[in-house]
Amino acid sequence: MTHEGNVTMSELQFTPEVTDAGKVLSCEASTPSDNTRPLRDEWLLDIYYVPRTTLQPGRSLNLSNIEEGDDVYFECSITANPWVYKIIWLHEGTELHHNVSAGVIISNQSLVLQSVSRTASGNYYCVASNIEGDGQSNPIHLKVKYAPVCRDPHMTYHGAARLEQVNIPCHLDAHPRPLSYRWTFNNSGESVEIPQEHIQVTSSGSTVSYTPNTELDYGTLLCWGSNAVGLQRRPCVFHVFPAGRPDPVHNCSSFNLSVSVVHVRCVAGFDGGLPQTFILELRDPHSETLIANATNRVPSFSVPLLPSGLTLRGDVFSTNAKGKSETVNLQVYTIKDVAEKRTAAVKPSPTKGQSSSDINLTPIISVIAGVVGGLLVVLIMVCVVVRVRLGRRTRQQCGRDESREPAGVHDESTSAPLHPKTPPPTLHPKALPPTTLHDALPPPPVLFRDGDERNPDVIQHGGARDQPWRCPAGLKTPWNITSTTPL
Repeated sequence: MTHEGNVTMSELQFTPEVTDAGKVLSCEASTPSDNTRPLRDEWLLDIYYVPRTTLQPGRSLNLSNIEEGDDVYFECSITANPWVYKIIWLHEGTELHHNVSAGVIISNQSLVLQSVSRTASGNYYCVASNIEGDGQSNPIHLKVKYAPVCRDPHMTYHGAARLEQVNIPCHLDAHPRPLSYRWTFNNSGESVEIPQEHIQVTSSGSTVSYTPNTELDYGTLLCWGSNAVGLQRRPCVFHVFPAGRPDPVHNCSSFNLSVSVVHVRCVAGFDGGLPQTFILELRDPHSETLIANATNRVPSFSVPLLPSGLTLRGDVFSTNAKGKSETVNLQVYTIKDVAEKRTAAVKPSPTKGQSSSDINLTPIISVIAGVVGGLLVVLIMVCVVVRVRLGRRTRQQCGRDESREPAGVHDESTSAPLHPKTPPPTLHPKALPPTTLHDALPPPPVLFRDGDERNPDVIQHGGARDQPWRCPAGLKTPWNITSTTPL
C-alpha cells in the first residue's frame, strides 16, 4: 500500500488456478474515521488454460477380457477455457483417422473400434487442443486375447541325413501363452501323430526331436498350439529333406599367373541340399604354414598381396550346416619378377639433376635402329630383284641377234653376216695374225642399256642404231666370226 497526497493505492499479486475460474476477485477500501460506506470493486475471473483430458473405457467394457472380434469404445472427458477446436486419437503414437471400413469410428469425444484383432493391442490416448496448447490424456492399455499363430508364417526347411536326429522348434505368438502343442508328420502316403515323448514344451515354444530312418520319413511336420482362447487355426509347416555334407569341388586350376596375385577356379560339387560356402587356403608345402585364405559363395578366388616367385599348395573345400567336404589340393605359383631384377642390376639409379629425357633415350635409340635396319633390308631386296630381271633381258636379246642372221649362211665357219654400210670382209686363204695393237684388242663389252634402248621387233637402219648387237664374251658376235669361203 502506498500514499501519495490524498491517493492511497493497494497492489495484490495473485496467481489463479483452474479451480478459480468463475470466481469473483474484489477490492474494498474504507476510512475508520469516516462513517461512510466502504468503496468496493469486483472482477469475475475468466481463466484460460490448456485443456485437461481424461480417457475412460466404455461403461460396460471389461478391458481384461477383450478377445479378437469384440468391439471396444473409449470416452475422452475434456475441461478447457477457451473451448477446444480439435480432438485427435493416438494408438502407440500414431494418429487414428475416421475409417468405417477399417472399423475405426470417431465421433465428438468418443472412439469406437469394431471387431478388433491382435494388432489393436497397445496404448491409446486422446489429445485436445485450444489456443493455450495441447492437452494429452492418460493412456489406456488394450490387450487383445487371441489364439496361437505362427511367429514365422512361411514354411521353413530342415535338412537331415538318414538316422540323424534333428530338433525343430515351433515358436508361436498368443495371448495368453499356449498351454499345449500338437505335432503331426505328413508325407505323400500318410499322416502320423508325433508321440508326446518326442515333444518338449517351454515358455518360448515347443521343440520336436525327429529322426528319419528311411526315404519315407522325409516329408512335412505340422505344429499346432492351443490356449484359453482356442486352438490354432493354421499350423506351422516344416519341411524335412535329405541333406548331408557337400561333395568336393573338381576341375580346379590356376589361371592368369601374376607376380603377386593367385587366381583359382573350380567346379562346385553337390551342395548336400544346403547352402554351401567355398574356402581356399594357401599353405607352404614344406612347413604347412598358412600363408593366406579366401572365402566365396562360388568356387572362384583371387588372393592378392603375395610375394613373387612362390610355390604354394592350395587347399580347396566347401562347408554347409552339416559339415565340411573333402579337400582338393593343387599347386599354385606367383611368377618371379625377372624384369624388375634385371632393371635393378643394369640400370643405374638416376643421379641428382639428371633429366627424365636422358633416362628414356635407350628405348628411342632402339626404335630408330630397328627402323633403319628394316629400310636396309628392303633396299637390298630391291637391288637383287632388279639385277635378276636385267640379266634375263640380256640373255633374251642375244637369242634374238642369232635369229636375225642371213638365210644363206649355214655354218659360221664358212660365211659371215653382212651389215648395211659395212664392206664385205676380205677373205684370206689363211688367217693372218694381227699386225696392229688395235687388231689384237678384244671387242668392247656390251652395255645393258644398249639392250634396253633397242626394240627387238623393229629393224632400224642408218647411224649408230644399225650396229650389230653385242653379247658378252663367249657368245657369237660379228667380230669373232671368220669366213674361209672364197668369193
